Formats: sequence, C-alpha cells, structure tokens
Amino acid sequence: MRITVLICIAYSLTSSRLGAQSKPVTIEQINSAWQMRQDKIQNARFELDLRETNHKGLVSRASGSKNLDPPDDINAIGTGVLVIEASNLRYESNVPSWSSSAQKIYDQKYTSVFDGKTYTSLTQPASNDQSYPLAHIQFTKTSNENRRFSLLPIYASVRGRDVNFVPDLSKYQISEKLVSVKGQDCIELVLRKYNAQELIYLSLDKGYSLVRNSIMQNDAVMWQIDVSYIKDDLLDWSPASWEYFTRAGKDRALVQSGKYTISSRTYNSPLSTGSFEIALPVGTRVIDNRPKKQEQFIFLESGKEGVHIESSLHPLYQELQSQESEKDNEQIESSKSPPHQQVQTTDTSNNRNGIIYLIAGITTFAIVFVAIRFLLKRARSKRPNAEPSFFD
Repeated sequence: MRITVLICIAYSLTSSRLGAQSKPVTIEQINSAWQMRQDKIQNARFELDLRETNHKGLVSRASGSKNLDPPDDINAIGTGVLVIEASNLRYESNVPSWSSSAQKIYDQKYTSVFDGKTYTSLTQPASNDQSYPLAHIQFTKTSNENRRFSLLPIYASVRGRDVNFVPDLSKYQISEKLVSVKGQDCIELVLRKYNAQELIYLSLDKGYSLVRNSIMQNDAVMWQIDVSYIKDDLLDWSPASWEYFTRAGKDRALVQSGKYTISSRTYNSPLSTGSFEIALPVGTRVIDNRPKKQEQFIFLESGKEGVHIESSLHPLYQELQSQESEKDNEQIESSKSPPHQQVQTTDTSNNRNGIIYLIAGITTFAIVFVAIRFLLKRARSKRPNAEPSFFD
C-alpha cells in the first residue's frame, strides 16, 4: 500500500510536469537564450574524438548494385578539429575511409576552410585509387560544413542565432505539452513538410539547449542525434558528446551511425595565423569553380600553377602531368634554339623596324601635304581672281 502511494505521487508529479506548460515558452525566449550564448563566443576551437560506422550495404544501396557493399559494418576511429570565428570556419578530420574498388579501409585526411567568401577543401589522398591530394575552391555564402549534421550540437551551442549554421526556429511550432527525453523535461518544436516532420527537443533546465533533433518520415525515425551536456563556466551548459544515426530506403535500413566526443575546447583565445587558410601540398590537383576561373591545374613544386584547363573536363591526373611536361619541354627547346634560328629572329625584328620607319615617313608626308593645301586655300581666298589651283 505504501509503495502504491509513492508510485502514485511520483506519477502525479511527473504528469503535472509533462502536462500543459503553466507558462508557455515562446520562440522569442528561446532565441534570446541562444543569442546570449552566441554573444559570449567571439571564437572557439574544439578537438573531437570521432567514432563512425558505415553499415553494410551503404555503398550498394546508393549505387543500386546488387552486391552488398560493404559486406559488413565498417567501424572507423579518428580525430577532428573545428574552429569557428564569426562565420569563418575550419574543419579537419582524420578518419579512415572505405574503398569499394579495393574492398578495404584506407587512411584519409580531410580539411576545409571558409574565410567569409571562399570555401576551400582538401582531401588527402583523393581516394584509395587516386593517391594525389585533391582540392576544390568555390565562392559560397557559408561553409559547406555548416550542413554537416554531425556538428549540429556545437553549432547550436555557439552559433544558435545564425541561420547559416542552424535552422530558423521561427519556422517551427511549439507543442503544448512538455516531452521527456532521456529523463529531461523538454520543449518540442515541430516542422511539418509533406509526409515528413522534423522534431527539435530543447531542455528546460539547460537554457533551452539542444537535446535531440530527429526527422521522421511516415512515422519512422530516419535521422536522429542525441546530445549530452556538461557544466561550463562560460556557457553554463556545453555539449560533451552526442550520438547519431541515419536510415534509408523503404526498409528503413540503418546506413550510418556514430559518436562524437569533445576532448578539449577553447573559447575566445587568439587564433593562429592562417587558421582559415590551407597550404596546398605539392602535386595537389586543384579544381577552381569560382565564376571567373572555372579551371583545374596541378600545384607545382615551385609554388606555381601548372597548365590550366577547363574545370568541366575530366582528364586523368597523369594527363595533366603530361601537359605540364610538354610545356616544360617547349620552354627548354626554345632556350636551345640553333644559331641560324636566332639570326632569323633578329632579321625579322629588323624588317619590322623598317616597316615602322616606312609608315612613319608616309605619315609625315601626308601631314605636310595637308598643311600645304590649307595654306594655298588661304592664299586663294585673299586673291579672288587667281587661277584655279591643283589643290582645289
């Protein structure tokens, strides 16, 4: 009987807390809390421990192949770095990748920077089959990493009011009732689109911090991220780690999952010079898609750019190298011209000078001719009875 009473009391307290909100929270209140956190952060640097799993069949599902690729779950462990200053961003990851052609895992490093105008990415190597570094350059309004959902907890924490990093909460509707997410009382925000809906859960006790973000389609969770927090002197609450997963297809198969953990964080400390720049290694294949460029080339050892061709073309790396070799050979051959060819070049130059002198002489004669005609006309106007002149 006593146990029953205690259970009833506990249930009553939970029900009243998770019932209708006594004082409904507004989007303005949430935005204000997120703005206060954002205003405290001029810049931030995070070091991450990354655990990612590509589940079996991920590649074949995307390509439509009947052969299961990868044949088993591929687990990868690596590290990452995220640096943010205003809208500028740098992201690095060292996580092994899966090669479908070789059916094995290989080491790969990825780096991207955005300086407020230009986005540059560098992948080393380009793939397991392409051992050279590959760089892409383009003009964008934001970094492409802003759409990397696995970094959303950090973005929501330090750039929550920047719609370039996180969704615009004014487009969401707040549910009337509180929802419990992993033991935390949360506000539920809903955005519905056709047969899908996005759900955002914000903790009441942690300054409306993001606890869960999920996307549902036909009542099935297709994508979800869950965030854990630690106390923070500056932000009060800061993300410590988060887990995510994605599903795809009609069978809602699990395709990707992972866990990110922040190993260290630094706020408002001077950033190193070149934080939002990338030093391209020698031999990098560069694809520059900026409007006035639209070209690709190989970054040479001399620090110069190799032969430029249109970025829309798809030559092999070796073909770009061969074009550069042909250009070098032409320069070498021109510097080794036989003496008679050099003499011929000099003669051509002298002939050009002779033509210039001839044109100058003809021009001078024409000027003198016009001047004489003008003077004779004036003389005739003073002598009306004079005989007609050749210059009339």
